[in-house]
Amino acid sequence: MEKHKLVTLVTASFYMKVSDINNLNLLANYLKLDKNLLKTICENDYIGLSAREILKYRADNSDLTLVIKKIKIYKKNGGIRTVYSPVSDSVINCLKVLNKKLSKIYVPSKNVFGFIKGRSVQSNASQHLGKKYVYKVDLKDYFECINSDMLEKAFMRLGFNKAVLDCLCKIVTINNTLAQGFHTSPTLANIVFIDLDNVFSNISKNITYTRYADDLYFSSDEEFEIHDFIVENLKKFGFEVNESKTRMMKRGSKQYVTGLTVFDPDYPRIAKRIKKKIRQEIYYIKKYGYKGHVMHKLKVKNKDYKTNEDVKNKVDLAISELQSKINGWLLYINSIEPKFSKKYSEFLYKKSFKPISNN
Repeated sequence: MEKHKLVTLVTASFYMKVSDINNLNLLANYLKLDKNLLKTICENDYIGLSAREILKYRADNSDLTLVIKKIKIYKKNGGIRTVYSPVSDSVINCLKVLNKKLSKIYVPSKNVFGFIKGRSVQSNASQHLGKKYVYKVDLKDYFECINSDMLEKAFMRLGFNKAVLDCLCKIVTINNTLAQGFHTSPTLANIVFIDLDNVFSNISKNITYTRYADDLYFSSDEEFEIHDFIVENLKKFGFEVNESKTRMMKRGSKQYVTGLTVFDPDYPRIAKRIKKKIRQEIYYIKKYGYKGHVMHKLKVKNKDYKTNEDVKNKVDLAISELQSKINGWLLYINSIEPKFSKKYSEFLYKKSFKPISNN
């Protein structure tokens, strides 16, 4: 009898509509999370700590449920981006489950390409091939602009019961804003942006609009001016333009969409500077081998490599990083320009260059 009740409960939760989830018990079951653990998350704030602070906190506390690791990423322009990673496996699993369920409910528009299964930077760029004008708009602090009020509306749009909105928002936010780095953040950001996507996709029948995360692209064969319109509407919905990264790209000059060039009307291409860099790296690998190439870049002499353990470790680490970097680039390029990737991938696995050696 008890077994029958359990099966009935599980079956009921499987077919349950999100509008029926009106208490913590049902929400915990929906998220496959312990009720008490969910209660802890919903009634308290996450604790954002650096790696060093976590070590100190761990020494005095056994419960790390609410601890979130803060990771600082330094941008090329000198700025700092902070991303967050939960320490607790239970919280990580909860976010994964929630994101999977959100992804099943959310129906993206044809204009959205970021973090959507089956869509990519390539399919995004393909919408703007061979256009005379390509206008890129970059959003400032995309995730940080999305607050709990905006998220409540997003959850309601998906049909969630009002009774659990506060708790859902607590799960996915830090300091009342969407937590960059959480599994749920890209999907929720896309949902929050639905109305703006609708506005921008209907600017003109002559203008093609797409969005990949916080990068908005508009293209046309006719000259257009929409900057003020974009700024006004973004502001209306709580977003702000990053003016330093917003620009019009005309045919004849460099035209990039999500990192790919779109001058060719047939298909997007990898930027020439990237292919040139790979060719250059492989040329030196062929000539000197990985070790010789890396030692030349680091200005390390062979005798120091042989006699100084720190120097040896530094060189070996640099070799490993170079291999990973080149392999990573070739894997990425393979999805865009497979002929280029195949040519150099095959070369790297041939014995026509000096292999890595400790001699």
